[in-house]
Amino acid sequence: MIKAETKYTAETLRTYRDYFMSQPMIKKNILHLGGAAAIILVAMIFVINESKNVDSFGLKFYVMIFIAFGTICIIRSVKGFHRALSIDENNDIHFYTFDDEQFTAVIENEHKRFELFCQYEHIKTVIENKNYWYICTRDTKTYIVGTDDLTEGTPEELRKLLQDKLGENYFCK
Repeated sequence: MIKAETKYTAETLRTYRDYFMSQPMIKKNILHLGGAAAIILVAMIFVINESKNVDSFGLKFYVMIFIAFGTICIIRSVKGFHRALSIDENNDIHFYTFDDEQFTAVIENEHKRFELFCQYEHIKTVIENKNYWYICTRDTKTYIVGTDDLTEGTPEELRKLLQDKLGENYFCK
């Protein structure tokens, strides 16, 4: 079992913001936004310039689905940019536990206590750099664990555990 205790400092949050505003992430988000905008544009042109030969409800339904999908993609990308730009230092203390079955996060401050139990298959990706692990879950939450934050176990043990559990979803920068 590996344990860590993290208090998000300005430095921790700055590295998080820097990663999400890095060139590869900006390019990915711009491509994502561009693709979604193109889907919406093509679908709207089709609806506006409706062909006289096409009177299919099903085709119109799929065009509307594409518009909805494109809109959702744009909203998610904008929320990600906003989250990366507006993250602030807080007084929350995060306690992390990694065992063979799951990843557990307990987040607490003087007003609340929140517990998350996450099976490794529900982790979308883990990105490791020199000082931190960014653990991104499928519900778009990111947990930051610093190498200096480990209270039980070593960085090498955590790296091996996460690599074994996540396989190709583990990235090292």
